[in-house]
Amino acid sequence: RYIKFEVSKVRRNGSNLRVSEFTILSREELDAANASYTDYSRELDINNSIATVDYKKDGIGQHREYFISYPNNFMGIRLASDGSGDLNKYIYMQTFDYRKNYTREASIDENGVGIITMRFQLGDGTGGKKAEKIAAQIRVYADGGALSVDPENPVYIRAENAEEIRVYITAGTNYVQCTDDTLDFLSDEDPLDAVETRLDIVEQQSYDNLKAAHTADYKELFD
Repeated sequence: RYIKFEVSKVRRNGSNLRVSEFTILSREELDAANASYTDYSRELDINNSIATVDYKKDGIGQHREYFISYPNNFMGIRLASDGSGDLNKYIYMQTFDYRKNYTREASIDENGVGIITMRFQLGDGTGGKKAEKIAAQIRVYADGGALSVDPENPVYIRAENAEEIRVYITAGTNYVQCTDDTLDFLSDEDPLDAVETRLDIVEQQSYDNLKAAHTADYKELFD
């Protein structure tokens, strides 16, 4: 149960092609293996550019909704249930970069928002060469429940007994367009600054307004 978020790097090294990618996973509570799952359906609404997943867990309807917004440059996910306060999830972010050349941190801020931050650096920035930097951040919001950093896996955000969970994700790099002969494609900026600013703006708006802005932008091109 995962969403492929972004292919961050494709590099050919001799005959080998390596792909690194961010992956966002939402895992049920540890005892979920004993639950009964039925009536699974997955849908892509091409008219509005919204993806949904619906199923029943122990007879109770579970709903997921996803969209990627061009106007606000982020991915939005909403998890909901027909039950009352029965959403129990782990939210975390991982990469399949075998070099382990990244860091992850999870925390709960003063407003009760769960935050997971991942940083990459490609190259060490020595020898007069700039390093390519990559940053990604997830912010998790829970209605009617509690968020915490999982004590056993301190890079996980745990949501318990929530009515609804919203997850906002974005990423960035210090790569810049270069049109001259300097071939200076990397800036000195920390991409996390832009990532956090973007999510600061996003979280000031309601989920429904963010989705409406995404749909309006999409339909202007699609209809």
